[in-house]
Amino acid sequence: MFSISPNNFIFTVLISLLIILAGHFLWNYLRDNYTTKKTKNLIHGQIEKYQKIIEQIQKQPQQNEAFLNEQQAQELTDDLAAFANGL
Repeated sequence: MFSISPNNFIFTVLISLLIILAGHFLWNYLRDNYTTKKTKNLIHGQIEKYQKIIEQIQKQPQQNEAFLNEQQAQELTDDLAAFANGL
């Protein structure tokens, strides 16, 4: 029905590839030259976050108390020893 010669097939493939490449390069050109690039200033945002954290830490009253008093520490040590001996 259709007789396609090898030369005609190769010519059609090459023309199709050229059209696709031309469209690709046109798209990239338009995108690069007519759109604004989005940039994020990550450093400034991080510096602000760290400054807020430092301010919060400085506002908190200094705690001079020990985490556990002597009696609580001794109770924990005794509980740990009893558990270890029970194994």
